[in-house]
Amino acid sequence: MQAEYLGIKAKIGGTSSDESQRKQQRIVPPQLTAQRLATFIGQAGCCRVLEDFHKMPAAEKTKLSQLMKVFMDMAVEFPRLKIVAIGAVNTARQIVDYDAEMANRVAEIPVQLMTRPELAIILAKGEQHLNISVSAEVKGGISHYCDGLASVCHQLALNACVAARECSTGVRRMS
Repeated sequence: MQAEYLGIKAKIGGTSSDESQRKQQRIVPPQLTAQRLATFIGQAGCCRVLEDFHKMPAAEKTKLSQLMKVFMDMAVEFPRLKIVAIGAVNTARQIVDYDAEMANRVAEIPVQLMTRPELAIILAKGEQHLNISVSAEVKGGISHYCDGLASVCHQLALNACVAARECSTGVRRMS
């Protein structure tokens, strides 16, 4: 299947020539269908993650619900094949609204916001792994402004490291 993927990639924009007529003709690349995409992702043993699903336009959600059906049908062959749509509360129900056949194929999993002590653990592990020291004031600011979201906590901590030019090894203090 990897050869097929590389074939699609190589044929986009490719040309061929017929020696007897010396005429060049553009090759129409194979289309990347929902089934083919699911096969590529399934063979790789991956899943597709969509962030901020609640911000997706309604027309795209309709297409996505149909793509999800294809992924679910092919999950028999590729058990790890999934689409994970991360979004606001109750957005999984929207998929069912766009396609009634998805009613028994969607799982809505609530994820609670993290507490400040849980976020402090993330920051402490980052200090340990990066061999840096972050002041209590900076850690407090990060845990306050990330509003319970681990991904925002990571991003704010990275931004603080970049701003302090702490992206190399060695013990340093950020204050």
